Amino acid sequence: ANNQPLFIIDGIPVSNNTDNFGGSGGDSYQNTNRFSDINPDDIESMTILKGPSASVLYGLRAANGAVVVTTKSGKAGKANVNYKVSYSFDDVAKTPPIQTTYGNGNNGGLTPTVNTWGPLVNGAATYNPYDLYFITGHQLQNSLTFSGGNEKATYFTSIANSTQSGVAQESDYGKTSVRLAGTLRASDKFKFDGSA
Repeated sequence: ANNQPLFIIDGIPVSNNTDNFGGSGGDSYQNTNRFSDINPDDIESMTILKGPSASVLYGLRAANGAVVVTTKSGKAGKANVNYKVSYSFDDVAKTPPIQTTYGNGNNGGLTPTVNTWGPLVNGAATYNPYDLYFITGHQLQNSLTFSGGNEKATYFTSIANSTQSGVAQESDYGKTSVRLAGTLRASDKFKFDGSA
């Protein structure tokens, strides 16, 4: 059964399903959920609602709780520009031990087989599949925000890019997100908000 919480972003319910698979030519991929599209730098606040309080506000879909996210918006005053970059690398710290005493074979013989009950290796180089499979992964993130406005209108714009190569060969992840948000106060009684 689906026991995920309901995600609410700026008052709008967002699907958290990840059930779409695809690929062609031997490649495979999985589509991400919509919540992962959010640039973490755009989040102003996050609230977790559990139990009846979530269901009262958002109905049966929030029976397993709700994650309520409010994103940043522009503030009246001088224009503000922020740029952030981060880099990290990933390495496999430890792998399961493998035996390096015996070569391939059966009962001490050199029969072609994947079994490792063959003759003693006696100092010869041994095959370690972990060394051939795992590599150093790299991650680079860039984020640029531009915001400002006055008492009647404010704006907030952000663009973020993330690229990552995993520790497993041929595994990678990339994401670019763009967000535009604005507020217009037409009078003391009317205020218009919009974002994309």
